[in-house]
Amino acid sequence: MGSAAGFCDFEIQQLGRWRSDAYKLYIEPNRARLLMLSSRLHGPVPVAQNPEPSALPLASQLA
Repeated sequence: MGSAAGFCDFEIQQLGRWRSDAYKLYIEPNRARLLMLSSRLHGPVPVAQNPEPSALPLASQLA
């Protein structure tokens, strides 16, 4: 409930007098926020461009 009410983890720990992270067992994550974070994490990845061989150091010595 605290997390849904906008309290941060530290505030929940203080209010419940928790010294460990055990309080996290009782907090249900916000499903919409988890989906948003997951989509951002697994969103489109820009295609990396391979450098031209001449742009690499020592490329002229290897040719």
